[in-house]
Amino acid sequence: MSQSPVVFNFHEDALALQKTTDNKTRLRLANKFREHIEIVHTTEYEAFLKDTFHVFLDVLRQTSVQFVMEMNRKFATYCLKY
Repeated sequence: MSQSPVVFNFHEDALALQKTTDNKTRLRLANKFREHIEIVHTTEYEAFLKDTFHVFLDVLRQTSVQFVMEMNRKFATYCLKY
């Protein structure tokens, strides 16, 4: 029995991303966009950009950058390797 493919509604997900302040929800939605990025090879790409680009910019502008100790350690290890 084959399952029907999951439909990705980038317009609705862009609105949800714009409205939420919950980081777990933001991460889940961002991952959903990443998983469906093949839209760039379709005729829907222009609509995708119109609906989502400003949302991503807003999220980036509103989100403060945070460094965690583990990330610092990974970065230091990376630098030491090269």
